Amino acid sequence: TRGIRRGPLRAEEHAMGVEEPAALEALLPGADIVVNLLPLTKATHDFWNAARFARMREGATFVNVSRGATVDETALISALSRRRPAS
Repeated sequence: TRGIRRGPLRAEEHAMGVEEPAALEALLPGADIVVNLLPLTKATHDFWNAARFARMREGATFVNVSRGATVDETALISALSRRRPAS
């Protein structure tokens, strides 16, 4: 289990598998499940875009429990047709 935290990391978080945002791009290709918990801000609008979906491995699951606008829905629909993510 890995996580990404936008704010400063506490020392013990690294041992728990928490990473800084820069690690996201490297982690996506190996993730079986990606869960979106982002708040909706100017910086997170369409955060989940075609480029990020393309980095996901085929068959991965994407769970969105965030505000809808953090996901580019057109990009998601297109990515689903390529099974990146699969569901």
